[in-house]
Amino acid sequence: ATNSAPPLSHMGTFIHQVTADGGVILSNKLDGSFALAKRAIYFATNDIFELEGDAYVVKRFNAETAITNTAPRILYLRARREFVLEGESTTGGNLTTGAARTNAPEPKLP
Repeated sequence: ATNSAPPLSHMGTFIHQVTADGGVILSNKLDGSFALAKRAIYFATNDIFELEGDAYVVKRFNAETAITNTAPRILYLRARREFVLEGESTTGGNLTTGAARTNAPEPKLP
């Protein structure tokens, strides 16, 4: 069994490249992550979406915790259903939200 996604086609003719401009949202239903960018280009030759222009990926862990990754170029590997950051990337978010809700004692102030 393979995990490869079927090729995109239209009326029996294969699509080789598709470009979407302006406020593109790409969602990964497998893990709930999504990406936003000014432009997305799909290349059928390698089954990859390339996101450009203020592109970022958001991964939610629950209603209160998420991380955001930005990079000059973000790829979505359709067959593997994953986002890949290319170039210098940054990560931000609120990963420590859940850590405050533990049974650990409050720190003592001097």
